[in-house]
Amino acid sequence: MTEPVDQGKQDSSNVKRRSPGWIIWPLFVLGVSGVLVASLKFLHPRVPTGVDTCRRLPRVEKRDSCLFKLLREQPDLTVCEQIKDIAVREACWFQFALAQKRADVCFRIDRTIDLFVNVESFADWCVAGVALRAHDVTLCDRITGVKTRENCWLDFPAENICPRFSQEYQKNLCWEHLAEQTKDVNICDRIVRASEAEVQTLDRSRCYGQVAAALGDGTICQQMFDSLGRDICYEKFAKPQPSIERCRAIGDKTSQAECLRSVAAANKDITICDQEFSNWAGCYGSVAAVAQQPEYCSRLSKPDDLAYCYRTVGDRATDSLVC
Repeated sequence: MTEPVDQGKQDSSNVKRRSPGWIIWPLFVLGVSGVLVASLKFLHPRVPTGVDTCRRLPRVEKRDSCLFKLLREQPDLTVCEQIKDIAVREACWFQFALAQKRADVCFRIDRTIDLFVNVESFADWCVAGVALRAHDVTLCDRITGVKTRENCWLDFPAENICPRFSQEYQKNLCWEHLAEQTKDVNICDRIVRASEAEVQTLDRSRCYGQVAAALGDGTICQQMFDSLGRDICYEKFAKPQPSIERCRAIGDKTSQAECLRSVAAANKDITICDQEFSNWAGCYGSVAAVAQQPEYCSRLSKPDDLAYCYRTVGDRATDSLVC
């Protein structure tokens, strides 16, 4: 008769028999996993970043150039910090400041350049660029150079800005921009040339013309008192959208002819040359060049005019190929 087996002893013996398997199996799994991970690392190493790629280049100037170009794809200031050459690094700061509208970065730049009698600061140019992109006139006041600061103001013509200019010419230019922007011809009368009455008339005439063009109203030019002022006004009025009617309002024949030539060229209309000019090579050459129709030149009778016309067409064709 078989003796009954004690259940506790049976469980204990089973545990003893299974224990080696439970220990070996996890170790086996871990070992295989380690091999797989190592294999994956070998087959798929860490993808290098753009900075890593630049660092691997053999020469300093190539590494710096690579990092500078990388800034467009990776707008990170730390990219600039790794550039060794100070000039390239400052150019990198300049580009970063403009792209991110960060005027504070501009002040890291120390370079200056001599332009005739003026020493211009790259930092000032940088701040002016950021001011324009950020539409923030207050940044102009942080520019140290007077010339660059006032050029910055010109991008923001306003009642409280124009009187601040130190030079009369720029102050008048500011009033002209403001008049055009607001389409208010009365602002043109603020243009003053204390010592040059004739220049004052020219400046005001130009301002009137800009407002006339902005409003599409040529009658504004009739407010000018002399024929020269009216002609300048009509020229400015015609320039943005030249037409035969606008050009004919110009009294000076030379200016009127130039205006009509621009109309003919803009519309590639050789008949305007036929109707307005008897034999002017300037008009035929301009239209023939723009339309790339050299046969238009054959309408001219003088050999010199023919040569000029064909040369104009050839020059335009060459420029197109170069571009």
